[in-house]
Amino acid sequence: MFVKYKCSCCGQNNVINVSVEVIEERRERKTHYKVNDMAITTKSCGLDEFSRDIFHELKHYVYDGITTLQLCKILREDFNVSSDLCCGIIEELMINLYMYSPDREHLYYVDEVNAL
Repeated sequence: MFVKYKCSCCGQNNVINVSVEVIEERRERKTHYKVNDMAITTKSCGLDEFSRDIFHELKHYVYDGITTLQLCKILREDFNVSSDLCCGIIEELMINLYMYSPDREHLYYVDEVNAL
């Protein structure tokens, strides 16, 4: 899962891919979760670089009228992005692909207005 963190040296927002293995244990009608293994699977990269890579791939998924819920689901399931990163990526996507959301649910492309 890709997660965002702030570099302690330079203060820049970065993204890193973390793999977590969790074991579910059921005892006395209660469920307990235990972290079995955790590993960093890729080197970190800047949030801007990560967003650019995601935008390049997302262009094939985005269409006029897509809901933010659908887009967040695509980011989580297909791109393995954590939920807290989804909102920021969607906001940048709206800016870079010239989209707007009048009802805060659906995304639409801005129509070009030709000046006379």
